[in-house]
Amino acid sequence: MQSQFSNKTKRLILGILALIAIVSIVLSFNQQTSKAAGITNINISLTNESISAAGVGVTIEFTPNTPITNGSVINIDYDTAFTGGASLTDGDISVTGTNITSSTESSIIAGSFESVLTTSGTVTSTVTVTIDNAPGLTNPSSAGNYQWSISVNIGGTSVNYDNGAGLAYVGDANDVNVTGIIGSTLDLQMYVQDSSTPLVLPYTCNLGALNVGAVSSCSYDIGFSTNSSGGATVKVAADGQLRNGLNNIAACTGTNCNGDGTTGVTAGSAEYGFVISNTGTGCSTTPVAPYGTADQAVPLSSTDFFSNNTLCDGAASGSINKRIEVTHKASINAATVVGTYNQLVTYTIFAN
Repeated sequence: MQSQFSNKTKRLILGILALIAIVSIVLSFNQQTSKAAGITNINISLTNESISAAGVGVTIEFTPNTPITNGSVINIDYDTAFTGGASLTDGDISVTGTNITSSTESSIIAGSFESVLTTSGTVTSTVTVTIDNAPGLTNPSSAGNYQWSISVNIGGTSVNYDNGAGLAYVGDANDVNVTGIIGSTLDLQMYVQDSSTPLVLPYTCNLGALNVGAVSSCSYDIGFSTNSSGGATVKVAADGQLRNGLNNIAACTGTNCNGDGTTGVTAGSAEYGFVISNTGTGCSTTPVAPYGTADQAVPLSSTDFFSNNTLCDGAASGSINKRIEVTHKASINAATVVGTYNQLVTYTIFAN
């Protein structure tokens, strides 16, 4: 009985010792288990994002989650579709940031390297890892979004790690090309002189009752709009002279209007013409010579009248200074045949 009790005691003791050993191993394992934290604000930028570009520099920026201390090891892993990594040396890679005084790079192979940091204090702000573009890396031969992983062994003790990942974008694989077409727009509108009120169809410029002792006139405004950066040109043409059947009032010819040696329409001379009397200031409008200098005959075929060289919203904009003013003038003499005289004047607009 004494011997059997002793054997049971021994077995019990061995069992207790084995349990203690297992607990010790578990405790030891738990003590060695690393603590991980996520790295934030990771940005991977390439000096050249073109497919197969050589001599590409890389900048990796991130904000640590756990304060980085002296002796911390940064491990960078990247897609081996980036080639040339095995040829990098310690001098081709650097790590900078507040309180980081130097770094030593090692374990440099294709797709991976380590940097051991020397710091003058803890690092909590942005860390920048740079691969110089000489020799740099060669980009992948196809467009894509390629992962770069970062792991920071805090203090080099293999207890606490910060981990994170970012993407390097090659060949516009992350880009969306948004397109839209804006068609040309043109507008032309006649207005009452110096007013935002449009003329009422049929548009009429009424010279009134002409008499020998005066020059009769009527005026209206032309508003035009274009979204062309080159502006627009307005042309003008008449369907004939200012006339009543076979009778007409002679067209003015500028400095020798109706051959009387005077400039413009004058009383008692039986002559007719028109002129751009105001160009406004809002659309950089320029009369085509000579229509902005003196009374001229209304041309009988489509002729450039005025133009501008920029955007304009002078039609329906309510802005009077973006319009031009046109004035028609007529005079008669004692021999002018009685009757109602008419002329149809047509304006057309074209984008430059």
